[in-house]
Amino acid sequence: MDDERYYRVFLIWVRDAPVFARYLREVAEVARRYGGVERSLAPKDLYGERLTLPDILNVAYVDSPAARDAMDADLKGPA
Repeated sequence: MDDERYYRVFLIWVRDAPVFARYLREVAEVARRYGGVERSLAPKDLYGERLTLPDILNVAYVDSPAARDAMDADLKGPA
């Protein structure tokens, strides 16, 4: 199916602003190769056990399971 998308939610807790800025640049480039970021949100509430409120919630997508696997490998970097 041509319009199929696979979504993944990333909960992000920012600990170091300069490192996070670098992360944003590098991850955005990787995400564009395989799909993109659908939404980036600053959550106000979180309902779940043993979770603290993340600073950012990103909803990313890819167009196929193969693209998801390739993105995962790219995000991990060299072994």
